Amino acid sequence: MQDPPQSYHPPPGTHYRVAQHRKRSKKLSYVTVTDPSSPTSLELKLDFAKFPGLPRKLSVRNRITSFSTATPPVPPESLYEVSSLSVLDESSFPNATILFDLAYSDQMSTAEAQSLSNQITLSVSSNARSAFPFFVQFSSVPFPVPSTPLFTALSKQAWDKWPATSHLSSEAPWADPPPPFSTPDYIYLTSDSPNTLDSITPSSVLIIGGLVDHTDKPGYSMSRASLFPGLKTARLPIEVAAKLKSRQPGDDRVGVDVTTLSVVQLLLLFRETGDWPEAISRCPAMHSAPLRKYVKWLPPYEHFNDEGGGGARPGAGFSLVAKSFAPAPPPAPPPEDPERAAALAAVTANGDLLMTSCSDYKADREIVLAAVKSSVDALLWVDSNLREDREVLLTACAANGRALRYTSGLRGDKEIALVAVKEDGDALQFCSGLRGDRDVVTAAVTQTGWSLQYASEELRGDVDIVRAAVATDEGSIRCASKAIQEDPSVLI
Repeated sequence: MQDPPQSYHPPPGTHYRVAQHRKRSKKLSYVTVTDPSSPTSLELKLDFAKFPGLPRKLSVRNRITSFSTATPPVPPESLYEVSSLSVLDESSFPNATILFDLAYSDQMSTAEAQSLSNQITLSVSSNARSAFPFFVQFSSVPFPVPSTPLFTALSKQAWDKWPATSHLSSEAPWADPPPPFSTPDYIYLTSDSPNTLDSITPSSVLIIGGLVDHTDKPGYSMSRASLFPGLKTARLPIEVAAKLKSRQPGDDRVGVDVTTLSVVQLLLLFRETGDWPEAISRCPAMHSAPLRKYVKWLPPYEHFNDEGGGGARPGAGFSLVAKSFAPAPPPAPPPEDPERAAALAAVTANGDLLMTSCSDYKADREIVLAAVKSSVDALLWVDSNLREDREVLLTACAANGRALRYTSGLRGDKEIALVAVKEDGDALQFCSGLRGDRDVVTAAVTQTGWSLQYASEELRGDVDIVRAAVATDEGSIRCASKAIQEDPSVLI
């Protein structure tokens, strides 16, 4: 007898946010959502045949208002097999806005305009990947758009096709009458403001001056903001975690101009964490050229002062999770040390946190086993010796068959391959030398019919193998040999 449906609703005023959507077949998907009432994530198993009205690809801009399951979540992964679901698009909700003020386009050289275009593109990309994205607007956009260096550079980036963005012709939207049923709280961000940005609300409209100053232009954004009496100004309190050196000798201002990209990343991280020091220490742009050489980190982040070159593109490492730039953990403690116990508990809940652990923890078998059970991607950060360890890989494949893609030396191990394909038939694509093994291929197509496409040519013409695949998914006959496709009666 089936258990009665169980309904799950987020706390009032909040919603489950879609963090990741992974397709397992044409109809079946796994969706990771963030639970607003706890730091954990939930895994939802969706059969799209039951939800014909759903978008075929859920994104971070979708919010789940409620869902029901016919059975309790399956341990240990806490996988919810969803029987009913309510999804809304983020545009249905009030949300904070980032407004790029492009009124400075005539004050920049061609090189500066190109730099700003690149930074805006990376900013919009970072925002789209965030679990807490802003609405994005651009002001001072004339129609028709002129052929100035800035607008020409943005046009080459196809900015008019960017999703969830809007262009405003007004040169000062904050001075225009507010739209109906809305009271936007405009705040012009400038490093010369005496005020600091302490909070972000759904009505906040954070204005970023679109200005790149290769020849330092201090005070420009503050001067523009002062033209509008009553317009609030604020600066980001970077001084709580780092001291920035100005490019101008003798400039001892508390607030020093930072790049447009770093401002957006800082806002996204602050919105996620609610903590400025953590947001600043995790901001990729603060650790990348050109800003890195002007940053002097303060305690407890002074170890960042020793980080070397690596001039990676500053938008490339942006993530919601504290990864590359999390504070360095302490040296490996003895087994009874409470800090090791805390690390073990952390990776048990979220294996991806192994990335921020010290090298000793990445070589600690117990911690590694707990991490790979929680997240297959934890294998990326595991010590190279343990990544090729049979026990570790067997544990990872039992949780997610696609863990095979992270090994090179054990892909031909039949025992590991069987564990992997029984969890996820598509793992057959990573089973080097075993795609012609009848046992492995049978187990794979029994789990996922379409994995027949990865079998050897001989087994794709094997009646028993194809029959097993078709029993799982009728459409998989298209992966069978040409002879069977031309005469499917042999399967009867």
